[in-house]
Amino acid sequence: MRAIGLIGGLSWESTVIYYQIINQRVRERLGGSHSANSLIWSIDYTTVENLIFADRWDEVSALLTGAGRKLEELGAGVLLICSNTFSRVSDDVARTASVPVLHIADVVGAEVRARGCARSGCWARASPWSSPSTGTGWPPTASTWSSRGVSSANWSTA
Repeated sequence: MRAIGLIGGLSWESTVIYYQIINQRVRERLGGSHSANSLIWSIDYTTVENLIFADRWDEVSALLTGAGRKLEELGAGVLLICSNTFSRVSDDVARTASVPVLHIADVVGAEVRARGCARSGCWARASPWSSPSTGTGWPPTASTWSSRGVSSANWSTA
């Protein structure tokens, strides 16, 4: 089984949820006491929170791309950002990574299509893909929902 590199700490509470769900799915598929081979790089949330409030997303991107590179060096075969909000820099992480980066929009988009829905919505205080300075990013474009060349279906059993 390949290792999943989890970029976490954004907040640690969301990291726990991602970690738990990933391991529950692995156990459901493989049975017994199986769990995912995973690596977690946890970033101090106060650091990124201050950058977010200052609208310094370029620095947030640098922190997350650095975390992705470190996880790759440690052997991660795929990366996942354990937060919806920080998925807005997922494409930056993917550009610098040599391994696939899973994106929450791909999973949501696949589920929307599987259910035969023509439209979907997001219930949130603010769009996780929008910028405080530009207000852009929502709704996602067709390319946001399109596949990034990664199938999440086999990562637990590969």
